[in-house]
Amino acid sequence: MRTFSATEAKNNFGSVLEALAHSAVRIEKNSQPVAVIMSAHDFDEMENDYVMSKAKSNLIAGEAITVKSLNDFSCGAISSSEALARLGLKFQGQLLDLLGMTNLPFPSLSNDRIDLMVSDLLSEGNQ
Repeated sequence: MRTFSATEAKNNFGSVLEALAHSAVRIEKNSQPVAVIMSAHDFDEMENDYVMSKAKSNLIAGEAITVKSLNDFSCGAISSSEALARLGLKFQGQLLDLLGMTNLPFPSLSNDRIDLMVSDLLSEGNQ
């Protein structure tokens, strides 16, 4: 991690931004760390990890909304989008990982729904 004094960071902000391409940057004032700056990409990854960790902890603790959301998703009572929203997750993979921690079955699509999806894909290909 590269370190800048507060004055260096202020006077060479472009260099600070360039350094973020490699890792987070530490800012010091009077030789004491006062801040860490990270790239938006690294922050998004950290936030996703935190949200998933929190969701796993909630599941392990038996938090009612987490358990109910996974049960509802498993039996098809709610869509994956609704389950994601209830659990505060962003990605389908996170939802499936969380569901995999339970003994609940993964939801399945009816044959009618699969046929409709295939039909939609085929009609898109002909346009």
